[in-house]
Amino acid sequence: MERKIGEQFYYEGVTLEVVESSNSIICGDCYFLHNEKCFKVMDITGKCYKKFREDNRSVYFKEVKK
Repeated sequence: MERKIGEQFYYEGVTLEVVESSNSIICGDCYFLHNEKCFKVMDITGKCYKKFREDNRSVYFKEVKK
């Protein structure tokens, strides 16, 4: 599964947006950075590293504040 850049989705009551990473450290701003669930939720979030994505772009998951 691959979520599109700009796509928003819900995870445990939080709205997250798929954002293209503009630097080499893709995890730096990710919602899941300090979360032990990071690799366990890939079936929900999709892949984030460009080598595993069809669009060849790295992404991270940013919390959308409403």
